[in-house]
Amino acid sequence: MRAKVNLFLSWSGDSSRLIAEILKEWLFTVSSELDIFFTPDGIEAGRRWSSELAQKLQDCEIGIFVYTRQNLDSLWMAFEAGALSKSIETGRVIPLIFGEPELKLKQPLAQFQAKRFSEKGILETLEAVNNCLSNKKTKEEIKAFLGFTWSTLDTKVTQVLEKELNSDKEPGDRDVSEILNNLYTLIRTSPVYSPDFAKDISELVEQVKTTNRGSYLFIDGEKPAFAALIAATKRAKKYIRSTRFSPMPISGNQDDYGTAICDRVVPKSSSNNCVERYTRIIAVNDEEKLRDIDGYLDQFPGCRFDLYLTKRTNSFEMVIIDEEELFIHFYDQGQVINSTLHIVGSEVTRNFIAIYQQFHDLKYNPDILKIDFEYMKKNMVADWKEKVRDFFKSSS
Repeated sequence: MRAKVNLFLSWSGDSSRLIAEILKEWLFTVSSELDIFFTPDGIEAGRRWSSELAQKLQDCEIGIFVYTRQNLDSLWMAFEAGALSKSIETGRVIPLIFGEPELKLKQPLAQFQAKRFSEKGILETLEAVNNCLSNKKTKEEIKAFLGFTWSTLDTKVTQVLEKELNSDKEPGDRDVSEILNNLYTLIRTSPVYSPDFAKDISELVEQVKTTNRGSYLFIDGEKPAFAALIAATKRAKKYIRSTRFSPMPISGNQDDYGTAICDRVVPKSSSNNCVERYTRIIAVNDEEKLRDIDGYLDQFPGCRFDLYLTKRTNSFEMVIIDEEELFIHFYDQGQVINSTLHIVGSEVTRNFIAIYQQFHDLKYNPDILKIDFEYMKKNMVADWKEKVRDFFKSSS
C-alpha cells in the first residue's frame, strides 16, 4: 500500500474558506495518494488545536495557501507558511492568489513563488503536487485532467469571488478580532507560556480589538527580525519604547542592534540625530542580563534614556517606534528572538503604547526600579551599578 502524501490547505476569512473547500473536493479527484488537511474538519474535537496543527505542518509535504483581496495580510497564514517552509522545499509552499491581477503578496510571503488562479496557474500547481506523488502522472495526463475539470472549478470559484467583490467590506479592511485571536493562540504555543500570563495577554487582545486597520507581517527567525529592528530604529523620528523580558541578554549577541540604539541615543558632535526619548523596560531575571545594564550605565549618562528594571517576566518582547509601528517578539531557548510579529498602523500602535505604560506603572507592578540617565553624572555610575545588583539579589 502506497504511503499517503500530506497536503495542507491554508485559508483565512469566509471567501478563502469557501475556495479552500472547493479545492479540497477537487484535489481529492487528482490522486488517491493525497491526504488533504483542511483546518475546519482536520482536527478532532477536544484536542488542543495549536499543538495538533504544529504536528500537521511538520508532517505535510506540500502546502497550498488560498489568498483573496480580503486576507493578503493574514498573520496566521504567514505563520503557517513560515512553519511549513522549515521542513519542506520552499517551492512546495504555494500561495494561490484569487481575484484582481493587481493583488500581490507582501514580504515575507513574497519569497514564495505565488500562482494566479488561472488555467496556467492551476496547471503549475497541479504539476507541483504531482511531483510529490510516488505514482506520478504524465504531463499529458495532468493537462487532460485539468481540461476536463477546469470549467466546473472556474465557475465555482468565480461565484465566490463575485460575492466577495459585491460585499460591503473594503479591500483594505481586516478582521482584527480574528487576527488577534490568532495572535493569542500563537503566543500560547510559546514554550515559556504560563497560566499567570493568560490574564495579561487576554487583556492585550481585548484592548487592541478596537483597531480597525493595520498591516500585519510575520518575521520568522532571529537574524531577519534583528535586521528589521535595526532598520526601524534608524528611521524612528521621536520616540522608541522597548522591553527586554526574556532571560537572554543582548550583549555579545546582536552588537549591530546595540550600535543602532547607541546611535539614536548618544548625541554626536557633528549632528544631533537622536530620538527625543528612548525608554526600555528590562526584567532583571538572569545574572548575564546585568551585562546589558552595565553597558547602558557606561554609555548613556546625560542622555534622554529611561530604564525601568522589573522582576516580572512575560512571554513576549515589544519595540514601539513612534506611534506608527511595533514589533512583538517571541523567544525560544537559546535565541533572543525566535519569531516576530511586525504591525504597522497608528491606531493599533496607540493601543500597544497604553499596554506598554502598564509594564512600568507602579499600580500594575509595584517592584520597579527607574534609572533616569538624563540627569546622571559619570561619578554616579558605580553607585547605580551597585543599586542594580541589590535589586537583582532581591529578585532572585
